[in-house]
Amino acid sequence: MIYFNHYRHATSILTIDDKRILIDPVFAAKGAYPPIEMTKNPKRNPLIDLPLDYNELMKVDGVLITHNHNDHFDKLAKEKIPGTMPILCQESDIPAYDKLGFTNLTPINGKTNWLGLKWQSFRGTHGGGILYKFLGITSSYLVNNENQKIYITGDTLLTYRVRKLLQKTQPDVIIAFGGGARLKIGGKITMNHKDLLRMSRLLPDSRILAIHMNSINHCFDTKEELKELTGPQHKNIIIPGLQKTAL
Repeated sequence: MIYFNHYRHATSILTIDDKRILIDPVFAAKGAYPPIEMTKNPKRNPLIDLPLDYNELMKVDGVLITHNHNDHFDKLAKEKIPGTMPILCQESDIPAYDKLGFTNLTPINGKTNWLGLKWQSFRGTHGGGILYKFLGITSSYLVNNENQKIYITGDTLLTYRVRKLLQKTQPDVIIAFGGGARLKIGGKITMNHKDLLRMSRLLPDSRILAIHMNSINHCFDTKEELKELTGPQHKNIIIPGLQKTAL
């Protein structure tokens, strides 16, 4: 069985064949960090509390870190997650995690097997123009067992390349990082609601779990707004709550 628990921003637990995988751990309390710079919202991050003790999130078989930004792998998580925890991450992030003392790192640049599952990574586009280099490398991930394919978008725009990749892979489930994150210059840096609706029309047979909203100050598109926009023609978009979602 495959299950998904979403807690805040991208912090979630994906359970595949009894393997529990923590995605993008952010452990800090509400308001622990200053606002992300170059954005119009001055509120401190995270905007909401983690709904459970972060120690509960470490009862997993491994951690997937989509990319090394503080809103996806924060300072507290770097301090509290055991150094021996199995971690799957971008090859480019390995040196930074080595310095932090993590010793069970699996880099992915293409295809790999991890925790008995097949994984494949694809380069993301975390903002266009000058932001592409400024924000660094991000990735999307495709994981599958013998029954289902799950695509984790990470922080990326819905580019032509991403659309073609989704059409080619035809995932059963897409964990979509939305929120319409944007800065004062350069435009959006993650998918917004229009992108999620477009994805819904493009892949009507895929279940789209929309996350990455309401938690960090540079994400302006909210869960409440998305819920109002989704109707019968977008019934494959799901906004997961705290309850376990069977996939």
